[in-house]
Amino acid sequence: MDLLVVFGGQAAPNKIAFDRDCFWDIPADERYDNFEPLGSPTLGQISEDIERLRQNSAGESEPIQYALVWVGNVLRAIGSSPTMKDF
Repeated sequence: MDLLVVFGGQAAPNKIAFDRDCFWDIPADERYDNFEPLGSPTLGQISEDIERLRQNSAGESEPIQYALVWVGNVLRAIGSSPTMKDF
């Protein structure tokens, strides 16, 4: 799956290929509570987070603080991708 990462309304010059789109996400209230057993993780999608960021940067949706979570998900995918070579 090839996805373009969008920063400040402009596409980055390099195309990034992700070999996986879905990931397990732990809800924030459980993520930082390490004294309780982990509940049920939810399923997230990198392509969905990138689309939300694209909509945000294009002015198609209101900027929200939660967009930083989407950015974090995308950066985590880039950093942990076993197929990343040159970026």
